[in-house]
Amino acid sequence: MEHNKKDIAILFYDGPCKLCNFAVRICRRYDKNNRLLYYPLGSIESKKIPDIAKLLEKSDSVILWYQEKAYIYSDVLIRLSYILSGAARLMRLLKIFPRPLRDSAYRVIARNRYKWFDQQDYCTLDGNDNPGIAQFRFREDINDKYLS
Repeated sequence: MEHNKKDIAILFYDGPCKLCNFAVRICRRYDKNNRLLYYPLGSIESKKIPDIAKLLEKSDSVILWYQEKAYIYSDVLIRLSYILSGAARLMRLLKIFPRPLRDSAYRVIARNRYKWFDQQDYCTLDGNDNPGIAQFRFREDINDKYLS
């Protein structure tokens, strides 16, 4: 399916975070029209979009770039509910809560995600440790080699 450039969304996520990787796998499952691209925060791609580069200082979990606008905190989940299909659309129900309440809850989870969900040295987008599938490694030596 051909997409207009504005139909494509980019999800920048915290690569070493197990919760973020789980969220990426869920997005891939419900992205029936292949409208999402995925890049780790701090990737070369995140630095190419000035709005994202500025937000990297503010948000360290996920940032969504969609229709020339950046979304952070709970707005990412709500916006994704309009991009994804199936059960992921239930995230629209978050709109019944005021943004300050949603964002506060989001930030508590984001701040504690490593403690509650741990982290890893790499990300496999399919959720398996299959070396044939695209992987992003987060060790310093590999980051220096591929992201500099």
